[in-house]
Amino acid sequence: LPEDVFRVRNYKKPHPERSHNYICGLYKDAVEFKSSRWFHYLGRELYYKKYWSAAIRVFQKGISCPGGWNTERSQGMCYTGECWQQLGDLDKAVSAFMKAIDYDSERREPWIRLAWIYQAKGNVWAALAFTNACELFKKRVDLYENDHNYTTYPKQLRDWCINKLKV
Repeated sequence: LPEDVFRVRNYKKPHPERSHNYICGLYKDAVEFKSSRWFHYLGRELYYKKYWSAAIRVFQKGISCPGGWNTERSQGMCYTGECWQQLGDLDKAVSAFMKAIDYDSERREPWIRLAWIYQAKGNVWAALAFTNACELFKKRVDLYENDHNYTTYPKQLRDWCINKLKV
């Protein structure tokens, strides 16, 4: 990772036995423990800081680690897809969201993200298909997911599709 990634400061009170740099500490933990979870947390922090390319590499490393939780891998692929979108590569974003579905097909997030990509491309039928697919899944209590995935987003996507099909 580039040196400037490690210079992001953590404004919490420093722990005497840990690095004062949160991302650097996560990196050390990920490398030491070789845990998909630590790589996920590090990738998520890089994503939040808009280090798109670095986040992609870290998520890929975490997903390739043995063990782990498929739902977390799915979310990692969703973050990866969003990074690719920010970098302007929609084909790689679609591929990442499809892999997220492979890891956990019952989460609405990747289905909705795919619907938005096809909405942006003007492909009404694909957007409608992914919107319909996401609505097959009920909210899971064992997993945090954006409430809008179950309320406003599917409705907005469906309304857009219906309006386009009326023309």
